[in-house]
Order: sequence, then structure tokens, then C-alpha cells
Amino acid sequence: MSGSSTQKLLIPFIGDPLSCDQTAIGTTIREKGAVAVIDKINWTEYPYRPSVLCFAGYSIDHLWLHFVVKNDFFRAKAIADQEAVWEDSCVEYLYKCGDLTDRPHFLSWSGIESESPDFHLPRFFGEMELVI
Repeated sequence: MSGSSTQKLLIPFIGDPLSCDQTAIGTTIREKGAVAVIDKINWTEYPYRPSVLCFAGYSIDHLWLHFVVKNDFFRAKAIADQEAVWEDSCVEYLYKCGDLTDRPHFLSWSGIESESPDFHLPRFFGEMELVI
């Protein structure tokens, strides 16, 4: 295990990207938001590291997250609500996993110390602060 390293992301106010052209929403968040690199390999038996960025910003009513992921492969079998999406090529709120992909991987933004992949340990959560 790589050891824990708590991260802090300062998330800027970016206004409402929905007021932009629909195709420009991602661009607006990338240009005005903060970026978190999701690249921590916490379990050495899973060395694959796809490129994962999370751009974040907020408006009066929303927290905006825009993920940019570059994988060597893709798996999408879970299609209904509450299915096992973590087994697919999955990116969730600040972590990336793919339990049953051709190259299983488990990346986090903030370091995690546990015997096996577990993204639900609050003591290793990073911090986010909304700034003006």
C-alpha cells in the first residue's frame, strides 16, 4: 500500500454552465473549474493506471463534476439502476474502478490504507471546499 495522503480540492464558483450551449457544458467546467487527478494506486496487485481527471465547479444550485477518462479498454454490462457498476469501467465521485474488466483497477484521489479495495472508509476521504 502506498500510504494515505489526504487531498484537499478548492472548488470555484463557475456560474451555471446550463446557460451555455449544451455542447459547451464540459468545456466550461474544464476551463473554469478545479481539477483533481485520480491516480493513487493503493493496492499493488492492481497496477493498471488509466488516466482520470475530475473537473469540479459549483453554481448557486449545483455541484458540477466532469470526468475525463482514458482507458485501454471499456466494459459496460450494468445498465439498470442499482446494478454492480463497479464491476464495469466505472468512475464515481472521486474514484475509478473496474473489478471485472480485462485489467482490474482501483484508483483513488486521496490515498487509502486497507487490505483490499475499499472506497467507503471515511477516514481516508479527501476534503472539498467551495470557494468564491
